[in-house]
Amino acid sequence: MRKLCYLITHKFMLVLLSLSAQIFLLIFIIWRFSRFFTYFYFLSTLLSIITVLYIINGRSNPGYKIAWLVPVLLFPLFGVVFFMLLGSNRLNKKSINKMQNISRKMAGALAGTDEKTEKLAAYNDYAASQSRYIGDYAFCPPYQNTKARYLPSGEVKFEHLLNALKSAKKYIFLEYFIIEEGMMWDTILEVLVEKAKNNIDVRIIYDDMGCLMHLPRDFGKKLMLCGIKSVVFNPFK
Repeated sequence: MRKLCYLITHKFMLVLLSLSAQIFLLIFIIWRFSRFFTYFYFLSTLLSIITVLYIINGRSNPGYKIAWLVPVLLFPLFGVVFFMLLGSNRLNKKSINKMQNISRKMAGALAGTDEKTEKLAAYNDYAASQSRYIGDYAFCPPYQNTKARYLPSGEVKFEHLLNALKSAKKYIFLEYFIIEEGMMWDTILEVLVEKAKNNIDVRIIYDDMGCLMHLPRDFGKKLMLCGIKSVVFNPFK
């Protein structure tokens, strides 16, 4: 019974029921006003053609275009509606301004790091050119005297992750696309909770869409009660 209530109240299920209700309502309206079907069909076809031309003339990659052209052409009205709701891959003005502000701050913080690129040029001009490009457009300059270790499997990575978390003295910042409750995450969470109790700054970023079917609805509140700061990226709405 508890699992059934969780499934019914899950936000994905609520959205699915909402979309189903809207589709049913649209079908009912079409049936109720069937005598105007000719006008309706003409209008939906016209909208479909306009949408197709808009997609084709867009700057998105061909794979993205084909993925939307097929449903728009097969289901003129529904395809157009779903494209209007989900098809935009452009950032809104607020997000653009926010990212530009971050870019300006990063560019200022990384000013004067060209000497490492020049040292790199003495070894390989191509690598130096790539480094300049990445530094100019992604604000990731080259570093020296760093260390990297190859971890061949998830089991080895998990062991090293736990050791790193347990040895943290000031802060723990984690970022994941998918988090799922289970043996691995529960073990990590125990360490994070203990560290938070010891005044270690613990923060987590995770993708809400990626965790849609893996985490409970109140996961963020659960972390907050444990003293862990969290924020979702790409929230499901």
